[in-house]
Amino acid sequence: YIHQAGRPRPLTVVSVEALSRAMNDYKVTLAAPDVDGTITVNATCKGVTSSLEVPSSPFEIAGNDNDTYATRAYVTVAGTEGNPTPAISDLTFQYKTADGEYTSATAVDRGSYVEITGLPSNSDVFVRALLNGKPCRAISLHTEEQLQVPNPSFEETGNGSGNYNEQSFTGWGTNNTMTTSQGISSGSYARISGTVSNSSGHNGNCAELRTVGWGDGNTAFISVSASKIKYIDAGLLHLGATRTARPSGYGDRSGSLNTDDLDCGIAFASRPSKVSFWYRYEPKNSSDQGLAEVWVKSAAGTIIAHKTVSLGAASTFTKNEISLDYPYGTVKGAKIYVRFQSTADATFLEKTSANFTVRTAQDFLGSHLYIDDIELTY
Repeated sequence: YIHQAGRPRPLTVVSVEALSRAMNDYKVTLAAPDVDGTITVNATCKGVTSSLEVPSSPFEIAGNDNDTYATRAYVTVAGTEGNPTPAISDLTFQYKTADGEYTSATAVDRGSYVEITGLPSNSDVFVRALLNGKPCRAISLHTEEQLQVPNPSFEETGNGSGNYNEQSFTGWGTNNTMTTSQGISSGSYARISGTVSNSSGHNGNCAELRTVGWGDGNTAFISVSASKIKYIDAGLLHLGATRTARPSGYGDRSGSLNTDDLDCGIAFASRPSKVSFWYRYEPKNSSDQGLAEVWVKSAAGTIIAHKTVSLGAASTFTKNEISLDYPYGTVKGAKIYVRFQSTADATFLEKTSANFTVRTAQDFLGSHLYIDDIELTY
C-alpha cells in the first residue's frame, strides 16, 4: 500500500527479483498510481510492517482546468525542495489516457509556461515531464470537447414564421422576419429576405446574404433614388436571435449594422483556436466590404477572445481563417458568437444607384456575400 494524505491505496506488484536469497534480499517493482507530492510505501510481511518514504521528483509540473483546451494545455515547471528549475530544453514531455501508455508530446517553451500540444480531446489525460529519463509526478487534466457550430454548411433551411419570401436557417438568426414584415404578398420589392439559400455553394447549398431595400411604401421602377426605397438593411447571418422589427431610432434611414439589440451567441463549453469558412463576395459598390465577427465569452459574460475581419471582393469561393488567442490564465468559455453581414459600413447603405440595383422583379439589391462550410479547429 501507499499512503498519501492518510489514505491507503493498494499497489500492483510488477516483478520480484531475488538479490540475495541467503539474506532474504529482494527487489520488488511496484506500479504506483499517478499522484502528486511525497508518498509513503508500507509493506507488511509476517505481521511486520515497514515503511519507506518516496520523495517527490527534484522538479514538478503544474496545470489547471482553465489552461487546458481541447488538444493542448499550458503547464508550468518548477524545482522542488530547493532544487533549481530545470531548463525546458532538457525536458521531454509525455501524456497518456487513463487506460493507455505514455507517448511523446510536443512541447513549446512559451517563457513563463510550456504549451503541450497533440492531446486527445474530451479525455482525462495524465501529463508528465522527464529529466535525464526520470519522470516527475504526473498531473491529471481533462481536455475540452471539439464542438462545432450548428448547421455549418447551411443545408437545413425553412420558411421562418410564414411571412411572404421569408427564409430561415436552422441554428442561425437573420434580419428576414423584419424585412418581410410589410407590404402586400405580391409585392416582392417590399417583402424580401436579406439572407436566402443558394444552391451554388462551395459544397451544395450556401447562405446568400444580400443588402436589401424593403418596406411598405417602396416604389420600385427602373431606377434607384432616396424617394423610392423605404428601408435599407444589410443581410445578416449570426448565432443569435432573428431580428423581428427595426431597432428604435432608425426611422427611414439605413438600418443597424450592429446586433446590440439582439440576443447574441449560443451556449458553447469549448474554446476553438480558429474559425474557418468559405466565402464569395460581390460588392455592388466596389468599395463595399462584407464582415465576419467571432467572439467567445466566459460564464460571467466577459469576452475572452474576439476578432472582426473585413471581406473584400472574391469572384470564386475563397477560404478565410480567423485565429483566436487565449493568453495564459484565460478562464473557460461558455458562449460563442459568429456573425456575417453583407455590408460593414453605413456609407454603402445610402439610397443611391452606386449602392443598389433594381432587378427585373423590382427588388432593390446591394452587395452579395455567400457563406459556406464553417469549421472550428482546436
